[in-house]
Amino acid sequence: MNARTQPVQSDAQVVKLPASAEAPNRGAEAPAAPKPVEPAASQPPKKKGSGRLIAMIAVPLILVIGGGYFYLNGGRYEDTDNANVQQPIVSISPDISGRITEIDVKENQYVKAGDTLFKMDPAPLQIALDQANAALASARLNVQQLRVNYTTSQTKLSTDQQTVVIQQRTQDRNNDLATKGVATAASVDQGLLALQEAQQSVALDQQAVQGALAALDGNVNLKTDDHPAVKTALAAVESAQLNLTKTTVRAPGPGVI
Repeated sequence: MNARTQPVQSDAQVVKLPASAEAPNRGAEAPAAPKPVEPAASQPPKKKGSGRLIAMIAVPLILVIGGGYFYLNGGRYEDTDNANVQQPIVSISPDISGRITEIDVKENQYVKAGDTLFKMDPAPLQIALDQANAALASARLNVQQLRVNYTTSQTKLSTDQQTVVIQQRTQDRNNDLATKGVATAASVDQGLLALQEAQQSVALDQQAVQGALAALDGNVNLKTDDHPAVKTALAAVESAQLNLTKTTVRAPGPGVI
């Protein structure tokens, strides 16, 4: 658009202004011509696939979060108003008979393996242990007596064997005197009887020695605690001690009373 100014008295020139410039105010100086403004670069249109990408990421993420929440807050457990739960039940009973004097647990109490459940009266079992110890001492004493018996039998056997030798010599002299007509038949018979009695005593002594040796399990140097009778007494003591420890009943494993 061309703007024309009113002519003045003096010579006037026609000035051609840019189309985009506004007319200056009257009475003011005309500003310098502005530089041409380049048109602003147009923004590229948004891609339609960005929304689809966000949906593809957001939906699986929501599903994962929701599934995790459900699993942590109830998905692992069954919820019902009418259900039966199966659980192994172990009956606890003592290995010995007796009177229960102390109960150390309550119903529905949780216990660990080895916890004391109840105790029984130990007095009868303590008496049994004392009797077993007395029997053990008696068995050891008997073994010592058997050794003494063996030694006594050996000594008597040796003495009777010497008696047999003496009676044999006496009988030989009596027989010789009887042959010469000096000794009577009665003296010969008495000497023969004494010899037979001495021989019989030796036979009995040998049996006593064998019996004393057999009582020592065939070994005169056998240790006292290795003797069968002493071993039996020791086993009885161990059994009584074990029964005494069974008066305290403990939990075999963890569980609820």
